[in-house]
This record gives sequence, C-alpha cells and structure tokens, in this order.
Amino acid sequence: ATQARDTIESLRQLGAETPFEFPELAEAGKKLIAFGEGADSVTDTLRRIGDISSGIQAPIGDIAEIYGKARVQGRLFAEDINQLTGRGIPVIQEFARQLGVTDAEVKSMASAGQISFGNLEQAFVSLTSGSGKFGGMMARQSRTVGGLWSTLQDTVGEVLLELGQPINDALRPLLDEAIERTGALRGAAAGI
Repeated sequence: ATQARDTIESLRQLGAETPFEFPELAEAGKKLIAFGEGADSVTDTLRRIGDISSGIQAPIGDIAEIYGKARVQGRLFAEDINQLTGRGIPVIQEFARQLGVTDAEVKSMASAGQISFGNLEQAFVSLTSGSGKFGGMMARQSRTVGGLWSTLQDTVGEVLLELGQPINDALRPLLDEAIERTGALRGAAAGI
C-alpha cells in the first residue's frame, strides 16, 4: 500500500511538472506495470517515455504500450522497430551505435529477433539523457502555452480532489433524490 501511494504521488508530481496530465500518466503507468515494470521504477521509465512522446508528439500511452510489449517479449522484432521508427524514434541508428553495426545490420538482427529489450531500454536512456535527441523534452514543452495549460488543469484537478470528498459526500443524497424524482417523471412523461 505504501509503494502504491508513493507511486501515485510520484506520478502526480510528474504530471504537475510536465505537459502530461495525471490521468494519462496513470494510465500509461498501469500499462507499464501490467507489462512487468516495477512500481518503484515506473516513474523514471515514464519520464523517459514522456520525453520521447513529447518530442514526437505521440500519446504517451502508445509509446508505453510498445515499450511494455517489448519488455514482455524480451526482444524486438522488425515490426516493433518499424512501429518506433514510424513514429519518428530513431532506434535503428541508436541500436547501430550501441552494437557497432550498420543500420542494415540492425534491421537484419531485428528480423532474426536478436535485438533485446535491454537494447531498447538502453536506447531510451541514451535518447533522453542530457545531450540525447529527446533529453529534457517534457521540461521544455511544459513551458509552452499548451504545457502550462496542462499543468494548470492538473493543479485544478488536485484541488478538486482535495475539495471533492466532502462535497461528494454532501451531493450523493441530493443526486439520489434527483434520480428518484426524475424516474417518477418518466411515468408522467409516458402518460402525456
């Protein structure tokens, strides 16, 4: 329970400082955990995936799903690499650099299932570290108007969550009564 609370809090914090809103981060985080990512590392992984998603303007959940499926498979195949490169993520060049081979050799290795998930993980770290192509991308985008708007929405959402519980408790009886009265109107409406 403590780990879950800590994970949720770190995802909320990530939402507050990035152009992504908490619900989409939570959904992407659930996907990653379902694919075997540890709750203690999911926020760091989402930070890398988020930097890449920001850089290519793709939904974070889409990239998290591709990443998670590769984790489960343990290796990447040509189709996985095509999905990543088709979205603008230069994994072929990154794998070639990692493995000391040409781009064509990477494609051949992928067809033979010789690119491991560890290679993908390392590629994401490299692409999002300080001088990597996508390094700090979420931080830069969070300062745009769209990013600031997203942060404002997350902040308002947090305030509403804090206010929500007592308000929700007070509204429930009123909503139950409104449902009951509306149901009574249904019979009257049929008669009219």
